[in-house]
Amino acid sequence: MKKFLICMFISTQLFAVHSDMQIAAQKQIKVTKAVIPVGGRGTRFLPFTKTVPKELVPIANGKPSIQYVVEEAESSGINECLFITSGHKDGLFDYFNPNPELDDWLKTRNKFHFLTGLNNLCLQMNFRYVNSLTGLGVGYAVLCAQPFINDEYFAAMWPDNVMYCDVPCIRQLIEVAQLYGGSVIAVEEVSKEDMVAYGMVEIEKDLGDGVFAVSGLKQKPVITEVTSNLAVIGRFVLSSRVFDYLDRLQPGRSGEYWLTDALDQMVQNGEPVFAYVIKGRFFDTGTPKKWAEAVAFYTEHEK
Repeated sequence: MKKFLICMFISTQLFAVHSDMQIAAQKQIKVTKAVIPVGGRGTRFLPFTKTVPKELVPIANGKPSIQYVVEEAESSGINECLFITSGHKDGLFDYFNPNPELDDWLKTRNKFHFLTGLNNLCLQMNFRYVNSLTGLGVGYAVLCAQPFINDEYFAAMWPDNVMYCDVPCIRQLIEVAQLYGGSVIAVEEVSKEDMVAYGMVEIEKDLGDGVFAVSGLKQKPVITEVTSNLAVIGRFVLSSRVFDYLDRLQPGRSGEYWLTDALDQMVQNGEPVFAYVIKGRFFDTGTPKKWAEAVAFYTEHEK
């Protein structure tokens, strides 16, 4: 009987400790900043992107992918966006800056409602811009955000990827980070044929409800290297500890610095990293064919 009572006491204490850890994680993790790399030249969309940033290619109702991404951030409680850009992206700066002359012109013609959503978004969000070298990969782009991020968690969002979710994708990841106390990667199941085009996660344990403890990551692996079908899909909630690993990262096979390689090193060093299968639909707009699929879906679902 004594052993039973002791076991009950220990079990109760362990549960209390675990609950305290979860509550502490919830209190500590608050995400108010997003890092969005926008330095790519959009060569797949030439000649259009010769003068217009690829992030401004419209998807539905005149709204470009970058606005969908920023709206997702704002709906998730984020109020600061840092664009890691390059010298040929003036259009992005203009897009999120006021244009009083256009506003006045639209008002005189009762067409101001066309910009109401964008103008309201710009009032809610603070935008910053950092120029970076191009062609060095998203890992290098995220590293450029280090001065912008204090010792805090932050969101990283790829503008080629748009998410159609009832609960904003980044908010889903924030909730997982708060619950488990670690960095979180958005993932989606993909076919074996598509695995070589993505960063793939290795799974240590299924924690339930779409959450997995991660044991490793591989960037665009050969199929024989893959042990799960969960692909990284361009949304992250990250501990600022990631900068320590990005700072000493070596370039990958393509000569670029990959965020997935830094996350893999974090995992191997015992840092908590989780994967989460998002509740919603993911669209990759990085190629004309996949962009057209997103256009068809959003045109039908957004009236």
